[in-house]
Amino acid sequence: MLTRRFAFVLAVVLVVTSCIAAQELPTPERYLGFRVGTDNKLARWHQVVEYMQMAAKASDRVRFMELGKSTMGHPFALMAISSPA
Repeated sequence: MLTRRFAFVLAVVLVVTSCIAAQELPTPERYLGFRVGTDNKLARWHQVVEYMQMAAKASDRVRFMELGKSTMGHPFALMAISSPA
């Protein structure tokens, strides 16, 4: 009986924490205000870079690196997605 109760509580804790972790990073659609790939809608570069940085902060599987600046002075960004470090 105690083992079943413990298993149930553990399952609830895992589900709740995974839901909270999933809510930390909004979807690209929610962040940008439109669905990616929508006709006549493009994200601004600063929005793309900010989203990359948010993803890197929210997950240990994502790394954001700025490789330098573009010819227009914008960050030349790289996002690597891998297994946890």
